Amino acid sequence: MMLLLICLTSLSGFAQGNTPIQWGIATSMSLQTGVNSLEVELQNNSTTAFEGYVTLELPPDLVSLSTARIAVRIAPGKKRFLSLKLRAQALGALKGKSFNVLLHEQVGTQVAVKKVQLEVADKRSVQLQDNSSVQYLRNVGDSIEMLLRVINTGTTDEAVKILLSSPDRVGKVVFQQLDVSIRSGKDTLLRHTFPVERYMMTLSQYTVRVAGIYDNNDVFGNLSVLYANITSSRNFQQMFAPDRSFSGYTPNYVEFRVSNILDEQQSYNLFSEGAYRLMGGRIRYGAAINRWGGDARWNVNNTFLEYEKRGHSVAVGNIQESLEAPFYGRGATYAYRDTALDQRVSFGVVQRTPNLLGGYGNDNPGFTAFARLQLAEERTDGKRYEGQVVYDNNRMDSVSAILWTNRFDILRSTDPESVRLEGFLGAGVQQYHGVYYKEQSMSSFAAGVKMNKRARGWDLSSDNYYSSGYFPGNRRGTVQLVQRVNRRLKQLGVGLGYSYIDYSPLHLNPYFQSFKSGTSKWDMQFSLPLSSRGQLSIVPSYSNEYADYMLQQDIVKLSARYALLLASANLRSKDLKHSLFLTVEGGGTSLKGVSATRFVVRTDFSYNYDRLGIFGNYQSGAFQIYDMMSSQLMGQEIGKRYLLGARYQGDLLQRRINWTGSVSGQVNQGWGHSFNSNIQGQYRIAKLTQLQAVFQYIYNVGVTNYKYDYTNLQIGVRQQFKGQDLDRPAIKTGDMQVFCYYDNNGNSVFDAGDEKAVDYEFTVRNILFVTDKKGESTFKKMSYGSYMLFFPLKSQYQGSSRVVEIDRKTIRLEVALHKVGVVKGQLFLDYDPALSLATNTRLDVYHIIARSEEGKEFTMKTDVHGQFEFHLPEGEYTIYPDVNRFPENVYLNQSAYTITVAVGKELKLQPFRLSVKSKEVDIKRFGHKK
Repeated sequence: MMLLLICLTSLSGFAQGNTPIQWGIATSMSLQTGVNSLEVELQNNSTTAFEGYVTLELPPDLVSLSTARIAVRIAPGKKRFLSLKLRAQALGALKGKSFNVLLHEQVGTQVAVKKVQLEVADKRSVQLQDNSSVQYLRNVGDSIEMLLRVINTGTTDEAVKILLSSPDRVGKVVFQQLDVSIRSGKDTLLRHTFPVERYMMTLSQYTVRVAGIYDNNDVFGNLSVLYANITSSRNFQQMFAPDRSFSGYTPNYVEFRVSNILDEQQSYNLFSEGAYRLMGGRIRYGAAINRWGGDARWNVNNTFLEYEKRGHSVAVGNIQESLEAPFYGRGATYAYRDTALDQRVSFGVVQRTPNLLGGYGNDNPGFTAFARLQLAEERTDGKRYEGQVVYDNNRMDSVSAILWTNRFDILRSTDPESVRLEGFLGAGVQQYHGVYYKEQSMSSFAAGVKMNKRARGWDLSSDNYYSSGYFPGNRRGTVQLVQRVNRRLKQLGVGLGYSYIDYSPLHLNPYFQSFKSGTSKWDMQFSLPLSSRGQLSIVPSYSNEYADYMLQQDIVKLSARYALLLASANLRSKDLKHSLFLTVEGGGTSLKGVSATRFVVRTDFSYNYDRLGIFGNYQSGAFQIYDMMSSQLMGQEIGKRYLLGARYQGDLLQRRINWTGSVSGQVNQGWGHSFNSNIQGQYRIAKLTQLQAVFQYIYNVGVTNYKYDYTNLQIGVRQQFKGQDLDRPAIKTGDMQVFCYYDNNGNSVFDAGDEKAVDYEFTVRNILFVTDKKGESTFKKMSYGSYMLFFPLKSQYQGSSRVVEIDRKTIRLEVALHKVGVVKGQLFLDYDPALSLATNTRLDVYHIIARSEEGKEFTMKTDVHGQFEFHLPEGEYTIYPDVNRFPENVYLNQSAYTITVAVGKELKLQPFRLSVKSKEVDIKRFGHKK
């Protein structure tokens, strides 16, 4: 690499021996990877020729690519230019070093010397290599050794981390961290071993991902190290349609708990969930059965059974639907979905009771029914619509109601920056069926509109809704106006929002009291990254809140004002082990007509290091109307509140036991204090079986100095069940059993003199197998279809490759392994573009046949060079190309070869020479007349 002269010295004479030689050379040199050039200019100002040589005094790790003595001859009054080639072997080791350039006369006298300072720029460059040998997963408990080479080719010393992780691992995905300090220009070899676990043997291969990370968390290298699984028994579905049968992936389980074991009256809970394929469809269930302390009966809730097939779905049991009105109870629903048209219709009816098996007694809570239509929920090229009709017969408040709602898109586009507008219209009628009051009915309606718009960094949203007081939906008597605009200014995020919510429900039943509440709030938001490992958010706000409260048979209307500033920050360390989250909120609050403005402040923090967490908060003053009202009633100020706690997670016995413990204490000045502690643990006694235990202790002292403590011990067991891929269609499967033996007598029958092929390796669809001590291997639950089996050469024995069709429950193969010899050959194609007809000139399209005396054929395909190789049992064979598969216009004018194959011997055939048909030449004669 040609380098610029950084700081050329002026041409000046050196007075040694009064030799009138001047030279120009850089005083410093910037080194780069590869070849570096230093330019030297020499000028002879004398009247006689100068003859001499140049030498270099170089530091270690800097090598000259020129000769040791560079001859120099300069005629009188002439100049000579030299380009000295240097190569750095370790750039980092040459920082701050220098070297000398020396000029000598022919007799050896030193004429001049020049010092050149070396400059090496900081450059981070660490490489990661896998130097592990080929290893296989054979037996549980075997040790697998990984060799990882870390090479520092940069110019700076580095402290790096090597993280080992595996997506196939049960437990922690990142299971090892290796810390390495490596000097510039050096390398190191890391050795890591891990045992083969039982679950690994069910995988087609086990993957270990290796990541190299600098101290600032930048990644410098990634590797994926694959370990093939060699076993004599495999499950095809587990390998290629994994059901993730361990607890972290399957929702199928049953769990039993016993609570309050230390008390006289225990509580019992049974929970279970599951989802399975059944009769070409899917079945899903959930169950929750409880008996609380002191109750004589079991309570059954959150229990249902659902079956889905070909778009139809039926559910019975405890039903809860997401509707515009409350819908929960015991009953049934039906739904049909047309995925092609993206349409769904559903309806159902429930009795209004949470207990699935309990009776009504004298009080009948009534029932609820619904019907719903949904259009274009998943499609983006159409407008969505959802319509609901709900009939509710509520015997608890003696009111029946009909509700009709419509939610629809007004404007919708696939363009993310277009305006999206959604509308809502609803209407309802309620009727009171009271005994002591006159029956009456009341109609109601609701309307709303939502808008979203993104454009040029702006994000605007608007949500507006109104419903009258007697509207029988979830949002009864509500006025909601929520407006927000956000803008990103490089790293700074800015937002401004306003919200107004008024909740004023009305009831036909005169025994139901209506309470009003509402809030009006302005806020601004500023968010800014502190660094790549932290974020800061500041939110000033001003709001008004009002609410109705019942005090001694009277309704009291309270109103409060808040002017607050909220700041929150989160930080994490470079190694991600430390993290801190902190919020501080403060400002002024006042209870209108009751108390003046008061300063309030509160802060929350949590700090985590690895498995340890510390948390706490502090508050001075009341932030809610409820707290302000309580202060007025008790005649006591809301004092300072303090909370401090810690938690820790641990594990034992290679993470078979996991536990979490926490303890916290709270002090509320003048209002009491409390102490909380609990510890919970899980013990995985088997792959899918887990024991659980929770111990909890609470001690509390109230504002009246009343002391209360509570102790609870809960023990449970959870059993996971294997999950299924519900999206995978049901397919027929079969088992393939392969028996391999050494056919020593060559009759292709396992009889006297033959041996079982123990530990013989073969492949099924490129998946490696090994036979057991009986010479057998089993591939279970293989999908119906064709599978290629390859039996390679081992100790001079080889089996015939074949295609096996799985079309029944069990297929057994007996594979004879014969001693073989090697036959090699090649074919050539004689082709002349000027004379030959057009054809395919590739040489890897030909098939060569080896036919035995018994008529058995072996076929091999040529490679790109026309070469082929057979491994054949001992005997007489005829070798010839398969002319039926020749490309167009190609033919063979050559006889087949008849050969004798001997075990352990290699035979090389004479080449086959293929020809191509010639073009017809039209010869014209001149000067001839007919």
